[in-house]
Amino acid sequence: GDSLPTGLKDVSQYPNLLHELLRRGYSAEDLEKICSRNLFRVWEAVLAHATQH
Repeated sequence: GDSLPTGLKDVSQYPNLLHELLRRGYSAEDLEKICSRNLFRVWEAVLAHATQH
C-alpha cells in the first residue's frame, strides 16, 4: 500500500509539507534538522555500512 500521508503523493509535494510545518509553529531550525541533518545522519550510516561490507 501507499506509505505516504494523504496529500503527499511524492517528493514534489515536500515544499507544501514544509510550509504546513512552518504554519504549525515549527522553526526554520526545526525544518533544517528534519530535512538536512536527518538526511546526513542516514547517509553517514549508509556509508559506514558500505565500508564494512
